[in-house]
Amino acid sequence: ALFAGKEGYIEIRNSTIEGGAPLFTLGFPLAKDEFGNVSHVVIAELRLDRLQKAFSVMREHTLYLIDREGRLLAHPDEAKVLKGGSMLEIPIVQAALASDFMQVQLHFKLGQKSFTGAYTKTALNVTTIAVASYEVILEAARSVRRESFFIAGRILSIARQNSTGDEE
Repeated sequence: ALFAGKEGYIEIRNSTIEGGAPLFTLGFPLAKDEFGNVSHVVIAELRLDRLQKAFSVMREHTLYLIDREGRLLAHPDEAKVLKGGSMLEIPIVQAALASDFMQVQLHFKLGQKSFTGAYTKTALNVTTIAVASYEVILEAARSVRRESFFIAGRILSIARQNSTGDEE
């Protein structure tokens, strides 16, 4: 069923049809019958472009939004969203969908590259995922190390000039 989520929960799905407008569907139960079964559901089709805008900025890390089945709702690569792409092959997505924890950080490999990823689940049954490669993460540390070697070299150079100047 399209909206077979937990009772009382909001369901959000990427409902973009290839070649059509980028949309997501929002649905939630509205009323129940005398037996407690959901009898009425509110469904709204909303444009993805406003949501997509917040995730479209390319950064050192990749930030994206998935539904409860691992399909993209927002991603810097809009083409992936428009295709309703699945991210199930990514270990942090697998962990997010399998876990009851609301927030987790995880180190993982994809092919030969190492990554650190983190997720945060929301009350709307969508999850925000952030992923960065070790190369990007370690670049800041390498930059600080280079800068400290440069500064140390300058200090030693100045100290040497001062010590040779005192001997004359």
